[in-house]
Amino acid sequence: MWIHPTQPDIILMTADQGAIVTLNGGRTWSSWYNQPTAQFYHVSTDNAFPYRVCGGQQESGSACVQSRGDEDQITFREWSPVGVEEYGYVAPDPLDPDIVYGGKVTRYDRRTRQTQNVSPPRDPGDRTVRTQPILFSPIDPRTLYFASNTLWKTTTGGRQWTQISQDLTRRTWEVPASIGVYRSRPTAQPMQRGVIYTIGPSYIDRDTIWIGTDDGLVHVTRNGGTTWTDVTPASPGGASSPACPMGRRSTRCVKTLSGAACCLPRVNSMCPCRLTMGISGSRCG
Repeated sequence: MWIHPTQPDIILMTADQGAIVTLNGGRTWSSWYNQPTAQFYHVSTDNAFPYRVCGGQQESGSACVQSRGDEDQITFREWSPVGVEEYGYVAPDPLDPDIVYGGKVTRYDRRTRQTQNVSPPRDPGDRTVRTQPILFSPIDPRTLYFASNTLWKTTTGGRQWTQISQDLTRRTWEVPASIGVYRSRPTAQPMQRGVIYTIGPSYIDRDTIWIGTDDGLVHVTRNGGTTWTDVTPASPGGASSPACPMGRRSTRCVKTLSGAACCLPRVNSMCPCRLTMGISGSRCG
């Protein structure tokens, strides 16, 4: 909030939804509906016409926005919530764009405006963070994947779920020296605490799925989740950040790394998941 130093009736206030101004000490305020300030964490599109762009917003729930308005412009009237938590992934049903999945996991029906919890069964050892990936298979439009620290699959719209992986996160690690005197604290001791942070199903082989964890591991299955192989390359320096395997070719994935010495993300191309090139800024090596 900002208050004019000599005219205190003029006040500017900002929030995640935008900025508003009062000229009369708060009796009336300007609108923020004239400002496209929403912050989307992840975006997806549905198969409606005109198509909608969907995502979870910072501090504002979720929204799907028509790509073309009914009155020759896109306004807030083309926005509608879809029952997904803020910062969550949104996964519109490829076969019915009025059904929208997202978060951890909800199912929204645009026709009835009702949201249903269809999350997988939870065990005490299950772990999630605030933004967990959920997406449909690019090959089978009835298969929906969701990740916690394990990978789940449903073909019934969330009525039944099948766990198709074990815990694929890092079991232990070296405590970094950078935490200094806190290294001996119980909360700093290594323990398995990661989650699957991205899912990359193949675009040509329904049984091939890549996953990346928020503690830097990459795994792949070639048999629909029966067995998984750790294909994490050696880090070329810096701390490993969430891995992002991509599945447009069944033998190829991409893993992003970041490090304190890197100004831009470093991308490793693996074909078939062997480190072949790293890109950091303008230097390749």
